[in-house]
Amino acid sequence: MNARRTMNPICTLVFEDGEKRNDFDVLRKDPRFLVLSCNFNTMLALGSMAQVHPELVILSCENWAQWERCVQYGVVGTPKHVPKAAVYAKTCADEIASKMYGNGASCFFVLPTDPEALANRLWSLVRGAMHCDEKNKGGGYTQPSEADIVGLLRQMSVPPHLLGYRYLREAIALIVAKMDRIKAVTGVYEEVAKRYGTTKACVERSMRHAIESAWSRCPAEQIERVFGYTLKLDKDKPSNSEFLAMLSDRVSVKRRGA
Repeated sequence: MNARRTMNPICTLVFEDGEKRNDFDVLRKDPRFLVLSCNFNTMLALGSMAQVHPELVILSCENWAQWERCVQYGVVGTPKHVPKAAVYAKTCADEIASKMYGNGASCFFVLPTDPEALANRLWSLVRGAMHCDEKNKGGGYTQPSEADIVGLLRQMSVPPHLLGYRYLREAIALIVAKMDRIKAVTGVYEEVAKRYGTTKACVERSMRHAIESAWSRCPAEQIERVFGYTLKLDKDKPSNSEFLAMLSDRVSVKRRGA
């Protein structure tokens, strides 16, 4: 990958939660990352003498309060530059993810996870790169507009604080890039799960929760406008695959007409 050779490595600070984790060994071996390990107690005790300026920090959701203290006391980063925070948990729960994103986390994932997928996701998070593995041998594809996807999800009143919102956004982008994917939505779950460091079951469940929340919040007229036909809202709640297919088709049509 050219990015591995041409860009400076991402200075990454891993906060250990009482035990040295092997989950991030792949980052330590990846030339795209320069990984430092530490613990909160040492950092806070040293105060300003321990000041470091990483681009990325990785920490457990249980240590978020300590991370906020490091930022508050100027131990990590500067007032004008707070590094991106990637937060992990050992269980998948919308409540945990929503709280972390609400507190300012840039990324949330569940351990254990696919280490290579996690490394690619974190690199993309900091460097802002597109998912290079989605380019096909026939010359690649046009990346669907995230603004179009986000706009459509908002029209459907999908709550943006839910973990399922992020999964739906990612899934729609994948499907629009290659519409054949909608024929095997399980494969879409697997791809999203790999990118977010979670399980296929968690992705499916979180999407279902987000869709049900949207269905109870969105005005009937708006649902019918997006879906294009009259629905019996109490009976015609769409499945995950139906919801993804309809919204992906809308984004795809708008993209072709642009």
